[in-house]
Amino acid sequence: MKGIKKKESFMAEILLFACEKVGAKLLMGPENGANGQIMFLNKDKRVSFFNCCFDINQYGSSLIARNKGLTRIILEKEKVKFAKGRYFSLNSDEYKDFTLNKLNKLIIDYTGKINFPIMLKGADLHRGTCVHFITNKKELKDTLPLIWDQTKHLVVEKYIPFKSYRILVFDKKIIAVYEKTPLSIVGDGASAIKELIKNQIKDKRIDISKKSKDIGKIMYEYLNSVGLSDKSVIEKNKKIALLNTCNISTGGKAIDVTSKINKDFSVYVNKIMKTLNLRLAGIDIVSRDIGLSSEKAYLLEVNSSPSLETYAELGKSQRGVIERLIEDIIKKMSKI
Repeated sequence: MKGIKKKESFMAEILLFACEKVGAKLLMGPENGANGQIMFLNKDKRVSFFNCCFDINQYGSSLIARNKGLTRIILEKEKVKFAKGRYFSLNSDEYKDFTLNKLNKLIIDYTGKINFPIMLKGADLHRGTCVHFITNKKELKDTLPLIWDQTKHLVVEKYIPFKSYRILVFDKKIIAVYEKTPLSIVGDGASAIKELIKNQIKDKRIDISKKSKDIGKIMYEYLNSVGLSDKSVIEKNKKIALLNTCNISTGGKAIDVTSKINKDFSVYVNKIMKTLNLRLAGIDIVSRDIGLSSEKAYLLEVNSSPSLETYAELGKSQRGVIERLIEDIIKKMSKI
């Protein structure tokens, strides 16, 4: 690949390679591959991309998918199964005359009906931010103000302790599937959890301090909920999760399970894509096992700008899958 510099990002490399193959020119933005335009030389035409958000999806459809609450409302009407839950927002017509205190009381009352543990999720936030595992009423009352400081949109869901999966879909075809496992540590029988965490976390973008408004605070809240603290010592070779969410952006890991997915997921994902009017998406589900029928799965959310690096970085063959996907996306954007 001519002109590739080692310092360039994953997206820069693969986009440049794909553009060369289809006869287009890559016009990079200032964030080293995160955004830019693709110019089709023989058509005097340009399309844009931002992170993994391509012009292949319509703008309105992408915005709907970015809100977990709106996605839930639309897909529940199509009989897509979610964990027991509900969308709350002072911006919605249903609650427009509510005070925040009145809405919080309603949320607390509703939570009593679905029982703990639950998940609280900022409905319009992503990459693992504003996601809280709640085990009792006091935690719920303490956490609600923190969420309202970050967003006006909240989804309350019953926690389901199943495996978490991302299904990458483009134009009615399942491209790849990977299991997402949470940020974890393995005990050595001597070191405190705090030291194990320092050794495990190499990505400096993850703030693990107890005062962090993001991952660190949530991590220590979760550890406390399972009876552990930063001073606890874990027995040798025992693995424990540090978070109750499996986001790759918060230190989780991916395992390729494309070959194991049940064939009936093809119908399942295409129903979701058609309903939301999307062509490219990452569909997040939980299930006891991806080999089971899609009827056993619960939908978590639909990401209209799914990370492609996560799967590509798993190995040479996986990178090849994403290279071919991006080439296909570019070819089809030329016809929009």
